[in-house]
Amino acid sequence: MSNLTVALEGKELEEYIAKRFGKKEHENYMNQIRLNREKQMQTTTLGIVDTLTRFRFVDEFQKIRPDNFSYEGLHALFDYFDNLSHDIRQPIEFDPIAICCDFREYESFKQFQEEYPDIEDVEDLERHTTVIPIEDSEHGFIIQQF
Repeated sequence: MSNLTVALEGKELEEYIAKRFGKKEHENYMNQIRLNREKQMQTTTLGIVDTLTRFRFVDEFQKIRPDNFSYEGLHALFDYFDNLSHDIRQPIEFDPIAICCDFREYESFKQFQEEYPDIEDVEDLERHTTVIPIEDSEHGFIIQQF
């Protein structure tokens, strides 16, 4: 006898429950899923959350820390944090001081190598940390400090 486990998710799981247990159990299951999602949202978002647009992110950042990142670099950071927030399905706190401690912008790889001569190329750097390219810059990028 073999043990076989099949993982069902989403619509497949709903259909299985509806067929196996009937309409009432299916409704109970869907209500439980909804309650779990609501509970998760209540417990993971603490405090007041304010959604920042790209331009407000750049503006607020420049008011607090005007000399840490270029205008283009701030746009790259916004894209990075926006994508990260969607990937992890969590809001990300806007904390310019922490961002400045955790990330650094470089105009070129040559400038970066002045501080980290042991890193041979961009691929080597990407094995060590997050590298955020700056689109409107010929060679610029931002790294997460390591």
